[in-house]
Amino acid sequence: MTDAIAPSRDPHVAEPRRNAMRRVPTGVPGLDPILNGGLPDRSLCVIAGRPGTGKTVLTHQTLFHTLGSDDRALYLTTLAEPSVKMVRYMQTFDFYEPDRVGTQLIYRNIGETLRTGGFDAALEQVAALIKEHQPRFVVIDSFKIIDRIVPESGGGGIREFSYRLAVQLAAWDVTGFLVGEYTEDDITNDGVFTIADGIVHLYVKRQSMYTQRYLEVMKFRGTEFFAGQHPYEITSDGITVSARVNARMTHSDMRTGQRRVSSGVGALDEMLHGGLQEGTAAMLAGGSGTGKTLIGLQFIVAAAARGERSVIAGFQENPNHLEQVAAGFGWDLAGLKRKGLLEHLYRSPVEIQPDRHFHAIREAIDRGDTKLLLVDSMKDIEAGTADADRYRDFLYSMVMAIKGKGVTLLLTNEIPELFGPFQFSEYGISFITDAILVLRYVELGGSMTRALSVMKLRGSRHSKEIREFEINDEGLHLLDPITAYTGVMTGVPTGTDSPTLRHLPESARAVIGTLKRIGPADAAAVAAGVNADPATVQAELSLLEQQGLVLKISRDGNSVYRPTV
Repeated sequence: MTDAIAPSRDPHVAEPRRNAMRRVPTGVPGLDPILNGGLPDRSLCVIAGRPGTGKTVLTHQTLFHTLGSDDRALYLTTLAEPSVKMVRYMQTFDFYEPDRVGTQLIYRNIGETLRTGGFDAALEQVAALIKEHQPRFVVIDSFKIIDRIVPESGGGGIREFSYRLAVQLAAWDVTGFLVGEYTEDDITNDGVFTIADGIVHLYVKRQSMYTQRYLEVMKFRGTEFFAGQHPYEITSDGITVSARVNARMTHSDMRTGQRRVSSGVGALDEMLHGGLQEGTAAMLAGGSGTGKTLIGLQFIVAAAARGERSVIAGFQENPNHLEQVAAGFGWDLAGLKRKGLLEHLYRSPVEIQPDRHFHAIREAIDRGDTKLLLVDSMKDIEAGTADADRYRDFLYSMVMAIKGKGVTLLLTNEIPELFGPFQFSEYGISFITDAILVLRYVELGGSMTRALSVMKLRGSRHSKEIREFEINDEGLHLLDPITAYTGVMTGVPTGTDSPTLRHLPESARAVIGTLKRIGPADAAAVAAGVNADPATVQAELSLLEQQGLVLKISRDGNSVYRPTV
């Protein structure tokens, strides 16, 4: 058995306090916070994952970032991949620095020694290389294949070899990486993972028609880390990790203000008792085409008029199309972007990864003094989340994080049922939001219309009315409350005419019913609604006015009527 190499530490230098474990920052974006600052120094870490998950990329990216001007790393290959080929692929990444290869990053192959001499000979070679180069880091890639290439007479097995190697590396005061194509079962059963101080597992999961990469820290002895599945991606920059979204804040972190955030629609603000409370979250729930995104845009346009910045995180409408839609209402979204009052993040709903997209949202919010965020829509986030539990946890964490920044959050949520009973979500997520506005299609008098109600406004008074609304050239226009029907929000209301109306002639009831359906209108519009002669309808309206059943008001110089019953 090869003797352990004597430590290179100065024996007169006191060891650091037990609780002050030194960290080695990896430089991999998003990974160091997961590792609570980086890898523990002088530890032995296994980088595990199936072929193609990026193990070698992660290791090289860490080494190029961490090596100081006087540091060296010894990269020991086995038979998995020749070092020349490995270097050729690493050259394609931006983090690669060719001047450091051969001087600070030193490649050597121990595969032939393992094959011909076994474990003892390999340990002797590793010891000699460490003594020669005095490295700060030692990597063996691939460690998994060693057990297959060592002859049966080569030593006491891979577990004993791993233990002896770990002792030797610790004695020499280096940080070690064992890189291997390990599966989930290997992590559970292989003895190497018992000896290792840390385990970082890279893997790929199939979600619908695409795959998603995940990184998970399975173990780091004697230190805290952020557990769970963290998505990552590999680009020309290397690996970037997006830590899963979680709610780590307390209630004291919230910065909910007393200011009301106006929608820009006076009648809607009245229903909201002046607007949404600043720093709260509101759900805009309704069927397709009911106007959820439209209301969100009206909030954004109103915020811009106050000089306040907004962010749109959209999955349904790409920026160009949304700008065209907004232009139809006279809103210049492109102009708001140029002024710095609006930023639009767009991702295809087909391949969205919620955690990664949230980090992009947070960065967009932090790029300016953002006051308002529109997320359109929750259904797309749900479709991109692996399961119901993770969707609920993610949504709660996202809402808490955004509110913690004092940003007012609008979430659109599509209700699949156009008519009949509905629920906001099968996952019970309505409690997450502070306000809920419900938009529904309604059938009134044989015609389709829309209705809006404020279902919830936490900590504030709000209107209990159900208001009919229309969408015109200026956006959302609220009409009078729907009072002659019950069951309006089911989409199929039933009439509740008073005894007075039941005693009126059929023609008079038709006139009042039309006014309730179309809102305040002149005699010509009512005549068109009841398919009658305008003069006859005018006479009917005058009679109803005398009876106090309709009220004549002036609007833009014209006389219009609205029902009083």
